[in-house]
Amino acid sequence: MANTDLNSGDIAELLTAKIKTVQETEEALKTKDTVVDAATPDSAEVQKAKTEQTIALTNAPKIVVGAKTTSTRGKRVKDNLQTCLENFRTAPNGSSVKVTALVKMIDIISKTPKKSVLDEVLTFFKKYKNEDFIQEQNALQGITTVDLTQHYRIRIFYSVMIGLARRTATRKNTSINMIRTIFSSDEIANWVAVQLKR
Repeated sequence: MANTDLNSGDIAELLTAKIKTVQETEEALKTKDTVVDAATPDSAEVQKAKTEQTIALTNAPKIVVGAKTTSTRGKRVKDNLQTCLENFRTAPNGSSVKVTALVKMIDIISKTPKKSVLDEVLTFFKKYKNEDFIQEQNALQGITTVDLTQHYRIRIFYSVMIGLARRTATRKNTSINMIRTIFSSDEIANWVAVQLKR
């Protein structure tokens, strides 16, 4: 298929056009069937209509639904992460918006522990490492309202990211095994291990 940049609207239009073409072909066949004598069902007219219907169905645009699932899902994850980071940056300290942004960020990272996702968060922390909103007393204000598991994940993830951003994280003060256990993820632990070697 030449054009792979189909959105849901394009797919809907193609499906509608295909359904309309099939319906018109069926209507044409019904009309021709009523005109053609019943004794000659294989007349040239009927054969021509059947051939046209087959050609119409064969030449109809092929729609591959789900082919872009990975890239669409990746874009959605990236957009959601960008929203979380922006809310974390702009929301008032201790507000439910800021806490929710942290919880969602940890959720995204836990469900999609890809290098690109983790790199994006680290880039954010590096960019704003000296800003007031990212200082521990401000950034973690209000996280006591979340459940204990999320609380630990947020606190540890924050410590690791701010440590990497400020280049204070080392093998001595960062436990890869604890990260692996808290997040139940080898990908996150391995990513942190690679960052610590830099």
